[in-house]
Amino acid sequence: MSISLRARCRGALLALAAFGAVAGQGAPARADGPFTVLPANVAPLAERRADGYAPTSWLTFSQVDSVCGGECAVTLSAGKFVETNMSEIFLYGEPVAPWEYEFGEDYIISLAGSRRVATLFDVIDLEAEVGVAQRFGLESTVEFWVGGYARWTAFPWNDHVRTTIAINTGLNYATDVTALERKRGDTPNGSNLLHYLAPEITVAHPDWKRSEVVFRFHHRSGGEMLWGDSWLFNGVSGGAQYFTLGLRQRF
Repeated sequence: MSISLRARCRGALLALAAFGAVAGQGAPARADGPFTVLPANVAPLAERRADGYAPTSWLTFSQVDSVCGGECAVTLSAGKFVETNMSEIFLYGEPVAPWEYEFGEDYIISLAGSRRVATLFDVIDLEAEVGVAQRFGLESTVEFWVGGYARWTAFPWNDHVRTTIAINTGLNYATDVTALERKRGDTPNGSNLLHYLAPEITVAHPDWKRSEVVFRFHHRSGGEMLWGDSWLFNGVSGGAQYFTLGLRQRF
């Protein structure tokens, strides 16, 4: 009886070990204390979420030993200058209806590269971005920027239209301070370096979720409502802003 019991226990242990080995091969992530690091061969979070992936920790870092691994993106956009104040557009001043927005005959075309660096609670992607843009029309100057985005990705309709909403903060440098910016900034000299704020909404088809249409409000100013009369931005209040439409490809 004791021999039979030992044999059965040994068999059960062997079966558990075999099951653990097989299950371990399909594990979605490796836990390191309170964090999770994704193996290089695991699909990006944006794709796994669509398949009902459950978060394993509050903070997930992207794989740092691979160049992209599905976490990079390139965005090409173009847009037109917006005369309407940002406070009126985003409804924290006197609101203005979209069909009443005023536009100027100035335009912008931009190219940006970004990479997801981490995700909070599997619903907020944290991304780093660098970009360059050319303004033309009433102005002719080049912009460069660097910034960080926080992107909300969990919407109940994502099975039908993949949607994200993102907000950022960063720094934007223009090679020339134009007359238009000096006028809107309420300063005689303006500033080449300004705060960069560019909230955006993206949509994509569920079957082509790596290809997104991007609606972005491209805005650089002294950030007076955030920073006050900042010495860093030479006391500038307003600046240049554009509504842009673009295409983003993730890879």
